[in-house]
Amino acid sequence: MTRLNKLLLSGNDLVGTIPPSLGNLSSLQNISLARNHLVGSIPRVLGRLSNLKKLNLGLNTLSGVVPDSLYNLSNIQILALNENKLSGTFPSKLQLAFPHLRGFLVGENQFDGTFPSSISNITGLERFDISSNGFSGPIPLTLGSLNKLQLLHIGYNSFGSGRGRDLDFLSSLTNCTQLRILILDGNGFGGEVPGLIGNFSTYLRTLSMGLNEISGTIPEGIWQLIGLTDFTVQDNYLEGTIPDSFGRLKNLVGLDLGENKLSGNIPTAIGNLTILSELSLHSNSFVGGIPLSLKYCTRMQTFNVSTNNLNGDIPNQTFGNFEGLVPSKKHKRSYRKKVILIIAIVVGVGLVTSTLFVTIHLFRKRPKAPSTSWSPKNKAIPEGITEIADSRLLVSNVEEGRRMMESKVRECLVALAGIGVGCSAELPVERMDIKDVVLELHSIKQRLCH
Repeated sequence: MTRLNKLLLSGNDLVGTIPPSLGNLSSLQNISLARNHLVGSIPRVLGRLSNLKKLNLGLNTLSGVVPDSLYNLSNIQILALNENKLSGTFPSKLQLAFPHLRGFLVGENQFDGTFPSSISNITGLERFDISSNGFSGPIPLTLGSLNKLQLLHIGYNSFGSGRGRDLDFLSSLTNCTQLRILILDGNGFGGEVPGLIGNFSTYLRTLSMGLNEISGTIPEGIWQLIGLTDFTVQDNYLEGTIPDSFGRLKNLVGLDLGENKLSGNIPTAIGNLTILSELSLHSNSFVGGIPLSLKYCTRMQTFNVSTNNLNGDIPNQTFGNFEGLVPSKKHKRSYRKKVILIIAIVVGVGLVTSTLFVTIHLFRKRPKAPSTSWSPKNKAIPEGITEIADSRLLVSNVEEGRRMMESKVRECLVALAGIGVGCSAELPVERMDIKDVVLELHSIKQRLCH
């Protein structure tokens, strides 16, 4: 098999260690052993594979350090070691080892040391994920040289100091015109979100900065990120009000501003976000009532405004318009699911403080408008739902419906797994086209709902 150039064994139940004999397959250009049950260390002999361009060992239980010999693979383009138990540090001059690197994915391991700042010199880098490790120290101000960067995930490390200049590196990211996903959660970053955040790439879809120590206000210019679908800054120290300009972010699906020090009214402009699915404003100091304009957010699945200072009535007109939240009497029989509804109202002197948290697990008939997004954390098969706040919300034949849907659920889970595999290829050109994903998801939904 000396002519073998691709070895693709991912997504199986392979066990044991990586055989050192792979080092004899000198023609190999692509090795993928991801999503198996492999243990042990990475063999040093893999460093002999001078033609290797892709090495994917992610989602196993590999341990030990990355062997020095691997840094001889000067043709490597994709290095994926994510979700293992690997440890150690990376060389200071990573760009000399991997000058052609396009994807560096080592998240969810036990690596430590400082941020590998030399990656700023690898100008072809597209995806960089070092999340959930033990890295520390400041982020370099030179990341702007990565003008092809699409993914930057550095969450859940210790890069922050809790002080004012932690986020200075964000200014350089305005030069990353292809950036689509930026995740900074759980680093202890201090300081304020710079106003120039509105100058980030219009391709930016996900901006997540939760679980830090960020202070100041939400920049008005954020409305310029017109492609944004998910914005998360929960569990920080943000103050002030929600800018009305949020209403211009028409592509927002998820908005989480919970656990801050925000105040004022919930802006009526939120009602302009008609495809919003998750809205979390809990644990702030918002006042006033729940805006009636939220009735236009017909795809809402999670609405959490608990632990604020809201007053007034719970607007029936608003929640009656959410597809799949609280069913009205005349539509009650069109639901085949369990709904968890928690409404706690605390009455004080002259003030009604409403704590409202609605959690939904739905299997519903076809809605009037097709859904444009799918998030696995928001869907659950019926067997997985064990808590019911009010049994009167259940339809009488839920057990029968559950049995009828079992075969459909199994069939659809297989189809969803196929989509996951199709979307997880190393290179963007190898992944499923978004149009095909939408068509397949729509087909799955039709199978579930009929």
